[in-house]
Amino acid sequence: MSKIYFLAEANEKVGYGHVFRAMALAEMFYKIYDCIFLLRKGVPKFIHTYIESKVKKTIVIDNINDKAKLESFIKPNNLIVLDGYSFNSEFQLGLKTLDCKIILISDFSEQPKHVDAIIDHSPEKKKYKSNKNVLMALGPKYSLLRPIFRNMSTEPGSLNSIKKCFVCFGGADPYELSIKATEALLLFEEIENISIVTQNYEKINKKFKSETRVKIYTNLTEIKMAKLMKESDLAIAPASTLLFEICAVKTPILSGYFTDNQKSIYNGMANIGAIFPIGDITVFQKEDFKKNLTEIFKNIEILKQIIENQNKMFSGSIKERYLEFIGKVIAK
Repeated sequence: MSKIYFLAEANEKVGYGHVFRAMALAEMFYKIYDCIFLLRKGVPKFIHTYIESKVKKTIVIDNINDKAKLESFIKPNNLIVLDGYSFNSEFQLGLKTLDCKIILISDFSEQPKHVDAIIDHSPEKKKYKSNKNVLMALGPKYSLLRPIFRNMSTEPGSLNSIKKCFVCFGGADPYELSIKATEALLLFEEIENISIVTQNYEKINKKFKSETRVKIYTNLTEIKMAKLMKESDLAIAPASTLLFEICAVKTPILSGYFTDNQKSIYNGMANIGAIFPIGDITVFQKEDFKKNLTEIFKNIEILKQIIENQNKMFSGSIKERYLEFIGKVIAK
């Protein structure tokens, strides 16, 4: 087998986390296998640039859910990696007729799975509905981290004060939580710098352009993103793939969820104490963030314990573990 095809959803509605975690997987294998991303027409240019700077090859098709279109690329014994909520059981069954191996990067265990292997890095324990022969890569020891975060995941963290804050709600921020969280942070004089990473640069820049403590970033490289996270004393972010990267650099996180697929990561991270959990944030306003931030400022030891728990999440050798896993999938 020489080719691995990646099908990952990416748009303003679902965000770009699917692509980033699929890329985390691809970057472990692209020197061994020919890794190719099949992207839907209309995916932003920065996503193409990011992928092509790493694994070199993207192919644009009108509909990545169209089996007939996929047949022109995917050949028997190729490996397909799926990451997205539209790749349901029916779609998986259709792909199996191409005589290929399928790996599903998943957040949900309820729907039956018709694949050869499942990856779910959430700390929450689940029982998947699948054939008993399906191979599983479950839990944080299989965290899908991009290289810089993988390298930093074994470094210890520490905290002395809360002066610099990191705010990011991914490519999709339908409830304008970046704005509300930042407004709450600005109420605390102790905070000297707030870094917002967003795809809604113009709107957020207009909102905070007169605030000297606020800096706004967009389309950051993974190295710049990791540096910004690491330099921060506190992060505010949803329970998405982003959470694993923040945990990897050992920055304490105020986190909640605003979509169903985030609940599993949220519950798992809350259970192991890797975040300060704030629950459903779909209706959160500035005052809600302020209330939780006030509790943190009263007892900074809470954040120090979070860092200790993050230190226990990653055991190293993630790449080696995945190389072994992929070898088993190919050998099936």
